[in-house]
Amino acid sequence: MIPIVQYYEVAGHRFAIEATQSQFALLPNYTPFLIDEKAGTYMFIIRVQDIPSNEVRAYVDTAAMLSYALCTVEARTLLFHASVVVREGKGYLFLGRSGTGKSTHSRQWLQAFDDARLLNDDNPVVRIMSDGSVRVFGSPWSGKTPCYRNENAAVAAMVQLKQAPYNEMILLKMTQAYPYILASVSGLKLQPDIMNRLYESIAQLLELVPVYELECLPTIEAAQLCAQTCLS
Repeated sequence: MIPIVQYYEVAGHRFAIEATQSQFALLPNYTPFLIDEKAGTYMFIIRVQDIPSNEVRAYVDTAAMLSYALCTVEARTLLFHASVVVREGKGYLFLGRSGTGKSTHSRQWLQAFDDARLLNDDNPVVRIMSDGSVRVFGSPWSGKTPCYRNENAAVAAMVQLKQAPYNEMILLKMTQAYPYILASVSGLKLQPDIMNRLYESIAQLLELVPVYELECLPTIEAAQLCAQTCLS
């Protein structure tokens, strides 16, 4: 089959994928971000060649995520490892190492609040806009949870999760929050020029968005405490 090129936009940044129709059928997570035609410039193109069908998704996702993280760092855009819920038009990012309970905490929000909505469950995009606002965007990459929403919201807070036999939440100082944010963003951190851009973006982000630490049980009460504290 003859390959074709399709164009996508995530958080205002465009890229392209070249593949056959049968290969595109294996990439439904990109469909919500499809744009009708090439408009302006695009950052990169992923070319899918002779790859086994069962490997197409992993190949494209890995290549696209890495390319996206590298190409957007100049635009104050960060690809996060986090789970995100939106409530009342505000986005809340839950951070932590794999297995900490990010997805579980998001589900607790969905159970606790009828108006809460999952935006992304693994790799949302956070962008510092030209007007100084901070927004979180859905992406084609959402881990094991099929949640690929082409939507965005103003970031209200970021919350570092830690498992504990109790529920307790505190606001972190910038110096305390910095290593958590650094550990949560994607990028080639061994390249000095990329690292400098990440440092700058994270420093600016910490001036604009509060970061909390939540030591918690996997309960709805933890979600209620988190929501109440972020609003206070």
